[in-house]
Amino acid sequence: MKNDRKSAPVLAFLCLCLLLALPLSASGQSIQYDTLDYQVDLTVHDNNTFSVQETITVDFLSPAHGIYRYITTGGEIFFQSESGELLSLNGRLHIGAVDAGDVEVLQTDEGDNIVVRLGSADQTLSGRQTYVLRYEAEAYEDGVADFDQVYWDLIPTGWETAIGSASFRIEMPADFDDTQMEWITGYVGSGQTGEVSWSRSGNVITGVLDRPLAAHEGVTFRALLPEGYFSGERTDSWMAAAAVIASVASAITALFLFFRFGKDKKAIPVVEFYPPDELSPAEVGYILDGTANAKDILSLIPYFAHKGYLEIRQLEAEKKFFGKDVESYELHKLKDLPQSAPQYQKVFFDGLFSYGDPINTKDIPKEFGDTFKTSQDYLGSFFNKNSKKRVYQTSSMIATGAGCLLTLVPVAAIIVTLGVAVLAPEIQGIAALAALASFVVSLLCTIFMRKRTEYSAALMGRLKGFKEFIRVADLERIKMLVSEDPQYFYNVLPYAYVFGLTDVWMRNFEGLEIQPPTWYSGNMGTFHMLYLMNSINTIADALPTAPPADKSSFGGGGSFGGGFSGGGFGGGGGGAW
Repeated sequence: MKNDRKSAPVLAFLCLCLLLALPLSASGQSIQYDTLDYQVDLTVHDNNTFSVQETITVDFLSPAHGIYRYITTGGEIFFQSESGELLSLNGRLHIGAVDAGDVEVLQTDEGDNIVVRLGSADQTLSGRQTYVLRYEAEAYEDGVADFDQVYWDLIPTGWETAIGSASFRIEMPADFDDTQMEWITGYVGSGQTGEVSWSRSGNVITGVLDRPLAAHEGVTFRALLPEGYFSGERTDSWMAAAAVIASVASAITALFLFFRFGKDKKAIPVVEFYPPDELSPAEVGYILDGTANAKDILSLIPYFAHKGYLEIRQLEAEKKFFGKDVESYELHKLKDLPQSAPQYQKVFFDGLFSYGDPINTKDIPKEFGDTFKTSQDYLGSFFNKNSKKRVYQTSSMIATGAGCLLTLVPVAAIIVTLGVAVLAPEIQGIAALAALASFVVSLLCTIFMRKRTEYSAALMGRLKGFKEFIRVADLERIKMLVSEDPQYFYNVLPYAYVFGLTDVWMRNFEGLEIQPPTWYSGNMGTFHMLYLMNSINTIADALPTAPPADKSSFGGGGSFGGGFSGGGFGGGGGGAW
């Protein structure tokens, strides 16, 4: 008894909470209503258009503004062939002339659906109500050469309540074979037939469903008709023609721009033993491809060292209990760059030593990536802001921009032919193939549409000759050059780095006694060029070459093959609101 007394207040509190929650629960419930009857009058015209009247009788058990109906206007239309193979068509409807008599109508587009709302937002109704919805539907040429067909969802599978009774009237535009008709009932994807009673009078078919429909069950009508039954159907063939014409025109225009403004004269290699015009390795790298790559800027480290502006020191390797020891290097500034040095060199050099002198390359923070990017930008400006030093002709760059726009034309054509237009598979394939070929032509022309200036073209011949010498230099020639300049290996090394030929350049000196550079000291005992290159590569890998990532974020069946319930045109769904 004592325990019962203690539990009584708790039970009373729970009961109170339950009573308070009841109104909230009731207010959150959806509109209660029954669908008593669903009648459809479908008139099929000889150009594959449809006049539709849907008479829907409902009983609102709770207040409602009216009903809504969404009609599917696009998507895949599925059916079975005579062999049982599942086939599909890209179907599309154009809906218009929506009317509901004296009832207020609001029509909106939502994706592949037309949503029609019947009723007033300022008024609610109760009890039995009948709505008559009329609209015109226009189907497109389906591209099937073997037959025509009517494939229509009479009762939509998306209706949200059970339907007490359903009936229909279908008027065809000409004679037809009624053995080639079927009515499919049930949920989406169902192939159930034989649940409709129908009769024919001339070209008019009337029928009723033999049972009530559960929520989300529908009725689909399919009639197989001879090819040519429909004529003058709406078609998107003009879209295919326009897509092909536009694509081919873009490719022809791109070819014209390439041969007029983009085709470069072939550079004839001229043998060089030194970089032409005292170009820095970064400048050589930029002239090669017209882009300031990370490798172009990184080549300045051995270049500065050879010029006497810094030295590289190898530190004791950091011992690891597991794995490989971690190598470490220091950069020491020996003197400042001259005032005449290009801005891209000053930004990179001063940025390196802004964190200390000497500076351990492992201690250079990620923020140095901003400095590195600025140096790359200045390297591009070094050429682009001086009209005499530009790598590519201005007309060529403008043509390249136009080429980029031209490549978008076949891309748009592919999207239209494959995703927008309703076309026969053969036409669709031809149009898409033509657009794809045009895209490839336009893209290739744009990629290679860079015509060099006279200054750049002349240098390219000399740079190609210099690069070829680095790649295939004979030993006797190297011996002669080393005798003239004992530091010749280190003089050319930064350029071999830009060319991607450092390994080849080192092999060319195998068997020759090369003295260590004065600007490098390490703990490797006997000096070998391989140690030096490993050091330069390690330093290059340690330097941040990109701005630090932004850490901010923001919160985004019959004998002729079968159809399926919900698989035809129209359809959709609806309910009360």
